[in-house]
Amino acid sequence: MAATGESQRSRGTRDRILDAAERTATDVGMAKLRVGHVATLAGVSRQTVYNEFGDKFGLAQAVAVRVADRLIDDIEVELARHPSLPEAVGWGMALALRAAAEQPLVQLTLARRDDDDMIALLTTDAAAVIHAATHRLVEIGGKLWPEIAPEDHVLIAELATRMTISHLVCTPSRQHRPRPSSPAGSRRCSPRAGIRSDSYTGLAPNGSVLVGKVPDMVQALVARGVDSELEICDVTLPETGEHEVRVAVRGAGVCHSDLSMINGVLAPSFPLILGHEASGVVTEAGERVSRVSVGDHVVLNWTPPCRDCWFCLQGEPWLCTATEGVASVPRGSLADGTPSHVTLGVGALAEEVVIGENAVIPVSKELPLAESALLGCAVITGVGAVRNNAKVRPGESVVVVGLGGVGLSAVAGARLAGASRIVALDLNESKKDLAFAAGATDFALADKAASKLIRSLTDGRGADVALECVGRSAAIRTAWGSTRRGGRVVTLGVGAKDDPVSFNGLEIYHFARSLSASVYGSADPDVDVPAIAESVLDGRLNLDTFVSHRVGLDGVPAAFERMRSGEGARSLVVFDHSAGSYQSDRK
Repeated sequence: MAATGESQRSRGTRDRILDAAERTATDVGMAKLRVGHVATLAGVSRQTVYNEFGDKFGLAQAVAVRVADRLIDDIEVELARHPSLPEAVGWGMALALRAAAEQPLVQLTLARRDDDDMIALLTTDAAAVIHAATHRLVEIGGKLWPEIAPEDHVLIAELATRMTISHLVCTPSRQHRPRPSSPAGSRRCSPRAGIRSDSYTGLAPNGSVLVGKVPDMVQALVARGVDSELEICDVTLPETGEHEVRVAVRGAGVCHSDLSMINGVLAPSFPLILGHEASGVVTEAGERVSRVSVGDHVVLNWTPPCRDCWFCLQGEPWLCTATEGVASVPRGSLADGTPSHVTLGVGALAEEVVIGENAVIPVSKELPLAESALLGCAVITGVGAVRNNAKVRPGESVVVVGLGGVGLSAVAGARLAGASRIVALDLNESKKDLAFAAGATDFALADKAASKLIRSLTDGRGADVALECVGRSAAIRTAWGSTRRGGRVVTLGVGAKDDPVSFNGLEIYHFARSLSASVYGSADPDVDVPAIAESVLDGRLNLDTFVSHRVGLDGVPAAFERMRSGEGARSLVVFDHSAGSYQSDRK
């Protein structure tokens, strides 16, 4: 009985929050909704709202799903009045369109199309509404027409839901609304205008049989070849397999490995959906998935270990043979049917991904969702190298060469490890403030005088540890020359085959330094990502430190240009405005 009472109180709290959120969104719009204000109206703390819904986006989705659920209550009554399924579908859709158009929040959403936070709930971020409505309609259809096969009920319900939303949203004024122009270096292909007419066959002429299905189309950043112009394209994702999950991406970092995919350093297959460092929300789980559930917040893992190969059994999952040398894998297709490939098995620069359950790591909903993307690559690589390779001890001195996303993460990792002196080196003076924000005690340009400066800061010896985060021979030599006799040098950067680095036999003997490479921070993501996440939750690690630019998909080409010129830190692609609003709202 106590458990039942607790559950009832939880539902009551949830309903009060949803009531307050719906009233506020109807009054001022979703973009101006503030979680703190909703919490006050509901008589709860702001933390309670986050505990219930994860973030502002989760709250908005829950409101939209509840509105849809109320509309379906009326539709259920209408469906029961018609013994013929085709007739019932037609009347049900007509009622849904009429009732939805009269619903206050839907009215405001359609009237204020400039409020992207609201219109997204019926367009790019409509997955939760579609899924919930489809599930409910399948239950109703199964009761009213048990002779129809379950898979046909799913087909009918999903298509009816999508067509209803399409008719609501895609008025002529919206269909002919100019699309925003893309920045230099990217272009758009296969633009969408509601549901594509060639995406499904629809109802048979007599209206009794549904003979097709709308494929799930999402927008993604696609490269068609080396040095080709990047395109924002509609792509079709595969169906979610029994051991797979579908994830709505909320944040994706632009990593140097993505650049290596399109500049000839690595050799993926094309056309290629870029991206591998990401976080998001599970929207669908295969029937045999056990480690996550729908609604969970997850970080994507681009190198999931098999747990069975020799390296995995030796406790070195970062060297797993299952992912060794894999630049891309086939998955999905472009709108014209051309098979597509995804970067490092992920393809995260897309609105959604379908991926194996072993490639997602559940994280706390208290973490900033979009920024959590960095835990999956940059942060685990930098912090992992400090912990697992260099094994930095409290009081030691550390040099970090190269201050991109990985380098700044290494700086933060050295601070977390208790290093007494952390010297950050980069070719770009503009990285100075970023270095200090990450935890560096000193900053210097990575020139010929750097080694002398570092010795002057370490009683003439040199640093105990140097972490090279660039992947170039000159940077490796700088790291080598910055450490003391017996010091430890760890390389994190991915170098090129035509950029050799050399050491003479005497210096190897005399300096007695160790030189090792760190692959993916020599980390086990299932263990290290949650461990690093704890540092975020307790305030010792601030993910915002590593992000210098927040962009959309069309901002990735400019992010690559900044990467080439050594400007800024990580560029983070944010797929919905509520992720950013959530951050500012929590401050």
